[in-house]
Amino acid sequence: MATTKIDITLEASSSNAAGATKTGTGVDVSDEYGAIVSVKVTNGATGPTIACLAKIQVSNDNSAWFEFWEARSALGNNEVSEWAVAIPAAVQFIRSIFDENTAQAVTVEVIGSSISAV
Repeated sequence: MATTKIDITLEASSSNAAGATKTGTGVDVSDEYGAIVSVKVTNGATGPTIACLAKIQVSNDNSAWFEFWEARSALGNNEVSEWAVAIPAAVQFIRSIFDENTAQAVTVEVIGSSISAV
């Protein structure tokens, strides 16, 4: 039996300026049977002084958010850091946050898919 999957985007590929915080909009996965998201941070030709902190948060109401997962990206020039994060079926809303990179901007992205029917 095949499952039905839906593409989800927490953060389209975009720049996070040095010292900035980029907070994605909450994505409703309350009717889904779990998801997996791919988190990516790409440094420019000159890496940041302090690496970017990538976070996935969860919520039951799309307003009170709790840390679910986090990882620090690499520091080097042109470094690419990538992770896959499994989201359990019990989660109702998810969002991404990127912050703490200093001195240089980084490119960030979070895309994935959820299971909508079994």
